[in-house]
Amino acid sequence: MPVLDELYVDITTAERSRHPDEPPPEITAGYTKLLFAYGYRHLEGEARAMELAAAGRAQLEAYLEDPIHAWLVDVLEFRSREAVGTSGELPAPLQAQLDAFERCIRFKVDRFREASRIVGGGTVDAIGHFGRFGRPPDDIATTTASFVERMDRAFTLAETAEDADLADAYIETSLEVSPETVEGEVATRALDRVLPRIEQMTERRCLAYARAIAIAAHAAPARVPALIEQMGPFSPGASWNHAEILRLLAESLAASHRAELAELWKRAPESVRSTSEYLIGLLRLGITPERQDLLRASASHDVAAQRLREATLDAFLVRPIPERFTGRWAGELFATTSDQLSTNSHFNYSAICVVDRLVRGVLDP
Repeated sequence: MPVLDELYVDITTAERSRHPDEPPPEITAGYTKLLFAYGYRHLEGEARAMELAAAGRAQLEAYLEDPIHAWLVDVLEFRSREAVGTSGELPAPLQAQLDAFERCIRFKVDRFREASRIVGGGTVDAIGHFGRFGRPPDDIATTTASFVERMDRAFTLAETAEDADLADAYIETSLEVSPETVEGEVATRALDRVLPRIEQMTERRCLAYARAIAIAAHAAPARVPALIEQMGPFSPGASWNHAEILRLLAESLAASHRAELAELWKRAPESVRSTSEYLIGLLRLGITPERQDLLRASASHDVAAQRLREATLDAFLVRPIPERFTGRWAGELFATTSDQLSTNSHFNYSAICVVDRLVRGVLDP
């Protein structure tokens, strides 16, 4: 357990700047102890687990009349008793409580379940659940048919758009879809239909190609190299969409088209090479960025910085850490967490994300 010991010291002694809207520090500290207690218990460090669990609960004791904190603490204590690798299902009483929460309480609970897979038992989409709260599943456009309908509507709107940029926006956003929802033949037909239109675009051209590449990587992988070649360099003068282009390319190509992703990263303009999304791409390629670049980008108060912290943890927990990063790297990364764009009245979302991933990484890297 030396690794868990070192990480616990790193995290609990890190000096981080709290956001003014952040909940009291003892709440983050209490949940940190409970999450580490989960780790120790599953590494057979029962005495240390009991010590941290008691200390964590004591720090949260004053807040347990709140149903959100009461439920979260009960679930963490249940998870600690679970065997590693179980299904993630909750016992009936806890599930019934979760199902009975009104919409806003459920959203806050789900945000914690999203930040902590230990609590959530798997992947949770808090914002998605909040958006469809009380609506039947078929109201949500996540099917191949809905993708086709969306593209049909976009082409119709583009024909009567007031200007070319608005027309381009209709076409480009029609490709903004989870690639997993688009089947192979449908993807091929959609790409054949949309590519001539993309070639006519100006500022949105590269972004539209990145969306097309993401779809092709999942549903028509043989077309990816040609699409990358057609896309060419990043659109000049359209720096506003570079972050989204980088995100799409890194997420869709890292697993199946690493050589193409590496070449794209070499071609990326200098202006994006210190951004979170570019650094995430490097990490997915197995390349460790410079320490100062990584920590500076992680300290940005945006969603991309949170993704960068998670990508860094994923990389550092499964492969040897470069010498320049040894010694308190986890604490330095934790110190960059801020909830400026994820403010929550009950807990620090980004801090929980880091602690949860560290603990899970030690148990199952």
